[in-house]
Amino acid sequence: MASWAAFARARPDLAALGRRLLDERDGYAYLATVTRDGAPRVHPVVPVLADGRLVVAITAGSPKTADLRHEPRYMLHATVGRLDTEFAVRGRASEVVDPDLRRRCVDRQDLNQVTIAADQVVFELDVERVATATWPEGRPVRHRWTATGP
Repeated sequence: MASWAAFARARPDLAALGRRLLDERDGYAYLATVTRDGAPRVHPVVPVLADGRLVVAITAGSPKTADLRHEPRYMLHATVGRLDTEFAVRGRASEVVDPDLRRRCVDRQDLNQVTIAADQVVFELDVERVATATWPEGRPVRHRWTATGP
């Protein structure tokens, strides 16, 4: 697993594309989680880049929070916007419990300028794999990156 910053150092081209796509469409993306019974669940979220980390803030009572606390695997998919490009990242979420790290995530937001409320649970989304697809001339061109190598 890698942080967003480590991913961005390894593949600045894909990180820049992901940043643009995550910021498009009012910043909404889709977060897939795993329920207690193993079923997939998809939720709209507003991801935030803060202090070199990819984070999401979720209401404490949300099913997303329960899902991620029980099973940390996730996939985040940026909606296909003006660029006709897909961006997906998967990995494991970890709850940000350290008060200093949480404050840095709240204070250092640099994507979407979303306000993280005091009663929200903040999860850092570690990056295991990133996949993109574009459609120049109607045929997909794909790029992938994994934390263990190319």
